[in-house]
Formats: sequence, C-alpha cells, structure tokens
Amino acid sequence: MSNKAGFWESEGRNPLIAGFVVSALIMAVYGFLGNGFSLVMVFADQIRQALGPQGSSELISGNFLDTIAQTYQRYQVPILSLTSVLQFAVFIGLTALVFRAWHRLPLGKYFRISRPSPIQLLLAAIGTVFLLPVAIFLGELSSRAFPILRELESVSNGLLEARSLPGLLGVLFAIAVTPALCEEFLFRGYLHRTLSRRLSQPWSYLVSGLFFALIHQNYFGLATLALVGIYLGFVFSRFDNIWPGVLVHFMYNGILVLMLNYSDSFALAFRPDGFIQYPLVISATAGFAAICWLILRISRNSIPAVVPAAVPTANPDQQRQAAVPGSENQASANAQTEARADAQAPRHPASSDAPQASADD
Repeated sequence: MSNKAGFWESEGRNPLIAGFVVSALIMAVYGFLGNGFSLVMVFADQIRQALGPQGSSELISGNFLDTIAQTYQRYQVPILSLTSVLQFAVFIGLTALVFRAWHRLPLGKYFRISRPSPIQLLLAAIGTVFLLPVAIFLGELSSRAFPILRELESVSNGLLEARSLPGLLGVLFAIAVTPALCEEFLFRGYLHRTLSRRLSQPWSYLVSGLFFALIHQNYFGLATLALVGIYLGFVFSRFDNIWPGVLVHFMYNGILVLMLNYSDSFALAFRPDGFIQYPLVISATAGFAAICWLILRISRNSIPAVVPAAVPTANPDQQRQAAVPGSENQASANAQTEARADAQAPRHPASSDAPQASADD
C-alpha cells in the first residue's frame, strides 16, 4: 500500500460524505447501464415485431407495462445474466477500485470480510425467517394503498418465474446469490462501515438502512425495504462481519422467489383475500424482536471501542516531518493509524465457545 493517504483519508475529509458519494455514484453507474440495456431491448423487440411478417401496432397502442413484461419473459435468461454480470462488475469491481483509489486502506479488514462463527450465521438466519412474514405484511399493506405496485410486481414477475429446475437455479443465482454478495459488499462492507466511523449505533444502521431503501427507488415499498435494510445493518454492526448479512440477503430474496414459483406450498400462510395470516404476523413479530434482543445480548461486547492507536516509532526526521500540519506524511499517518486501530480492535465471537472471526483467517 502506498504511503500517500487516499483522498478521503486526508486531514479534514469527512468519511460520512465519502460513504454517500461513493454509494450514490456506484448506483448511478449501475442504473444507467442496466436501465439503458433494458430500454434498448424493449424497443428493439417491439421494432422487430412491427417489422415481422404479420406486423404489429403494439409499440404504439399497447400497454407499456405489458410490453415490458412480455419482453422480460421472452428474454429472461439474457436479462438475468447481464444483471448478474453488471452487479459483480459495478458493485464489487468498481467499488473496490474506487476504495483503493480514494481510501487506500486494507480492503479485507475494512469491509469485515472474515470467517463468521456458526452462532452468528444461525441467529441471522433465524431472524430472517421471522422477518419475512412481517416484511410480506408491510408489502401487502403498500400494495393495497398503492395499487400501481401490483402492476409493477406483475412486470418483474416475468423475470422471476421459472419453467424448469435449471431455470429456477438460474433465477436463484441472479436474484438471491448475486445481490447477496454484491449489494452487501457495497452497502454494508463499504457504506455502513464508512458511516460507522462517525455514527454510533443505532444511528449507523438506521441511516444506512434508510439509504439502502431510498437508493432502490421503490418508494411505494419503502417501509419493507427500510425494515430489511435496517436489519441487515443491525446484523453487520453487532457481529462486525459481512457474511451473516450475506446469508440474510440470500435467504430473504431466495424464499421470495420460491414463494412465487411454488405458491401452492405456501397457501396456508395466506388468507383468502391475499393477506398473510394475522396470527403468523403477530408471532413472527414477537420472534423477530426476541432474536434481535438475543443478538444484542450476546454481541454486547463485540463492538470494539474507538481508541487511538500508536503510530510505530519513526526516526526523529520522520517524526518532525509527520508533525507538519497538512503534510502528506501526517495525512498518511492519520489514515494508517485509523486502519491500524481498526485492525487491532478485538473481534469477540458471538459466544465464548465460538471460533474467533478474524480477518487474518
């Protein structure tokens, strides 16, 4: 790593601004590429049909949402494949490049990429099971309040419906595996971690969770996305590890895909009017609160205190040069001091008999 501090690690820079700026930039690039490709595909498909042997006026007179839905169904595989490639390239690749250029800190330790303990994964997974009925209930309330949501859901369902087992595995990879890895890398590994350098809990995961919901631009489903985002940030904060959140994200998206494709298997969970069963929602809410309380209890000592770390002893000339305000050496020392303090902070497991989660693993 270069001795020169990254732009956002220089003296006077605020990492809070870095977190928001970088995350918004990454999402803008992804949205531009993904939405641009989708629109080009929709219009190219309509022009192809209009110029076909039988002709078509659907491009002009048809319902635009129906047109998108039909295009999604016809080109499900290439659209999902491109979406996965874009997420890995932008959310992971571009984020890593920007982080290296603007922060120049050890990526693995900063993003909390370390081996989690089994109890962390277990508690995070149980919390997800309880979270789902509550999130589905909030989503149903939003759909009833804003009927346009149902139309938008019907459009996206064309990408989620599988017609075979290989098709289902492909959908799960694109909708569950890819976002779990890529979005957690950006929103928890980078954004949440950066915000936590200035915001204490619970503000760090409240702010990052709300930003996660807003940046998805699904404002009618904001309550559901905010709840999920806050829980993901909560898990990341309490366990100080990125992998439990990856598991939560994978389970949440994956179960929703399975519910869509095997709705009959989940019929008992819903009332005839489509609402999820109220007793299930009430019991899930109690279970979710209990799991969150348990995570708080067992991880109460897992969050390292923010204490200054000593910079390794330098020779007198280096010390005098580093002491000059605003100098590159001082900025570099400040950035490396914070990174060293972060690396040396204790990583307590979720229980005394669980294996240590260390970035060196």
